[in-house]
Amino acid sequence: MGENELLFEIGDWVWIPHRNNAIGFITTISEINGNCRIRTQFEGKENHLWIDLDKLYECKELALEKEDFDEIIHLALHYGDQQWFDDLHERIPIVLKDIFFNQKLTRS
Repeated sequence: MGENELLFEIGDWVWIPHRNNAIGFITTISEINGNCRIRTQFEGKENHLWIDLDKLYECKELALEKEDFDEIIHLALHYGDQQWFDDLHERIPIVLKDIFFNQKLTRS
């Protein structure tokens, strides 16, 4: 296993400099091939790219706040992506889980 494979996990936000400086998040990691699938949006279109792990950089400045989780979870629900929703739910910091699950539900 290469060094970069240990650096990334599913759900991590990454920067892809050789793809017009795209930013996206990892949805799948292939340890066998040393690459991962990235979900990104470019020019208003959602894209899924397979990128070698050694071509990615971590986006440390993209730490998610409660509002970020709200929006991303709404996207997962909108697209009916159960796996994405489950992955996000697992990654919500424990402190934020109290905020999420003790708030009143409202219809928009």
